[in-house]
Amino acid sequence: MDQRVNGQRPLLRGRLSVQDGLMLGFVLIIAGLITIPIFAGGYFSISWDGRIHLARFQQIVWALKAHHLPSLVSFVGFGQQLSTLNGMYPWLTAGFFFWPSLFTDNPLHAIKLGFLVVNFLTGVTAFILMRTVTNNRYYQSLGVSLYMLNTYHLTLLYARVDLGEVLAYIFLPLVMLGCLRIWQSPCLRSKGWCWLAVGMIGIANSHILSLLIVTSLLVVMEMGRLVLRRLTREEITSLLVAGGVSILGSCYSLGNIIYIASHNHLLAPQLKILPITPNIAVGALLSGGLNERFDTWNVGIVMSTLLIVQLITIAFLMVNQKSVYTWQKWTWASLVLTVLPVSWWPYQLLVQTPVALIQFPGRLLSIAGLVLAITTVLYFKELKLHPKIVVGVQVVLTLMALRSVYDYAVLPQDTLTNPGHVQLTRKNLQQELLNNTALGQDYLPATADLTVPRGLVIKTSNVKDNQITYNIKASHAGSYRLPVAYYQGISYRIRLNQKIVKSLDAHQMKFVLKRGDNVLTVQSNTPMFDYALLGVSLATAMGCLLYLGIRMKLTL
Repeated sequence: MDQRVNGQRPLLRGRLSVQDGLMLGFVLIIAGLITIPIFAGGYFSISWDGRIHLARFQQIVWALKAHHLPSLVSFVGFGQQLSTLNGMYPWLTAGFFFWPSLFTDNPLHAIKLGFLVVNFLTGVTAFILMRTVTNNRYYQSLGVSLYMLNTYHLTLLYARVDLGEVLAYIFLPLVMLGCLRIWQSPCLRSKGWCWLAVGMIGIANSHILSLLIVTSLLVVMEMGRLVLRRLTREEITSLLVAGGVSILGSCYSLGNIIYIASHNHLLAPQLKILPITPNIAVGALLSGGLNERFDTWNVGIVMSTLLIVQLITIAFLMVNQKSVYTWQKWTWASLVLTVLPVSWWPYQLLVQTPVALIQFPGRLLSIAGLVLAITTVLYFKELKLHPKIVVGVQVVLTLMALRSVYDYAVLPQDTLTNPGHVQLTRKNLQQELLNNTALGQDYLPATADLTVPRGLVIKTSNVKDNQITYNIKASHAGSYRLPVAYYQGISYRIRLNQKIVKSLDAHQMKFVLKRGDNVLTVQSNTPMFDYALLGVSLATAMGCLLYLGIRMKLTL
């Protein structure tokens, strides 16, 4: 690993160099190559998870257009059950994806631009990391390509459409960069703590499960350094500072989650561990296609081949008693992260433990892809492999990625491997988001009963970012519990037949309805403390970026 904390030419000091500009242009081309083909059929094939994310993004866009923060209650989609998905699921970094929706009326164009921006930013953060690994432009471009084009990343983007995890994927390289800097030079002046904080803030404001995974891995790594007696007091100080800054930078997202969970007994997502099945994953690996099924996830045939080549090289070096290279340690880490998610291990023994919160061990492939990209760059660098080999690997990688994305876009979807997918167009998007999204019972109050009482017919109308109207027809007058969630600690403004409802049952929405037609309007505005938390989060994130970019002149 290059020791260039103070000796390397800055990436941004006044203006970009020609070489930096060319690399960013390369990143933009790669981003375009994996974005444009997915819309080749004139539609976007979207999963159940994707519809969930787009529904919540739709409500956020409506709120921002109305010049206020989104309500903690989800009014758009999810059967209009008024769950608190908006409050329980971070959204700040989603602005990278949904910002085009603020300026265009064509939702499909907005989605396309959103993917382009997200893919470009993923490449940019990978480039920033790779500059610390090597100053060879060929090797840097290889590392960026491997991180952007590996099969698991493409699966996240287009098969799973798990936009929360996709957004967290942008920031993983910055977390790794922060760790490398802290390990190389643990003093606060090395800025490692700040890179680590920026990365963790980005992940925390994107995807909570990714935050739990990354935090757990950081703890494991630091415990390992403690055992090896490499953990210093300065390193601990840097980690604590990064942790404190990360909490401040994510206090909006984490604060809402803590607030809602502390006031309500919520139904958590089902505890389960669904690992990758080796024989099924190998078949998917060889086919080169994208697959939503958890038991098929893989990093792709190119990256798998590179890992095998590195392991063979290690065996050769061991037999011939050659010197140990830095890349060998990273190769072993890559192997562990690639093999750990498979079903060889007794995961069922951990179902009733916090490990089950991640649900899919295959999520570790995000980390594996990053570590393997670094490993490959170090392998090429330390063995001084010819740039022509780099170009050859990139050509094969790019062509296989393009084929995977294009085939996924135009070929009929297998309902067994990609269940619940629909072809999203400009005409059906609103209908799909409003009426065809479901979340099950996740994050609902434990006392919630969402079955429709006998004698009631309920329809919705006038759906806005912070309110909804229910048109209810009752067969007879009486007291009814409506199939709508009610949360303690959240402010509601409710009107029933034009009259304000001043009090509610402590755990449910229960009303006295007249026979015939009734009109119920439920409104929930953003609490004022959300604006304060958002201010702290944004100020902290901007402060970190200013610290890196101006005061420290962004010396990578």
